[in-house]
Amino acid sequence: MEWLKRKGQKFTPAWIPLFTGVSEGGQIMYLFILKLQIEIYLMVNQIFTLIMLCEYSKMNRYYQLKILS
Repeated sequence: MEWLKRKGQKFTPAWIPLFTGVSEGGQIMYLFILKLQIEIYLMVNQIFTLIMLCEYSKMNRYYQLKILS
């Protein structure tokens, strides 16, 4: 993580202040946990979307049958 210590760079990510006085292992752990959180969020989101799609298609089929009969 040498690029974190470089001075005078124009772009500094918002999470750099969190790393002041943190060892390199701590930084890597933090990024790993962040990555895990994002992956879990995306997974839950996908599952929820699938459930919603299933419910929607069931509803659609129900109304189509009602209209046809």
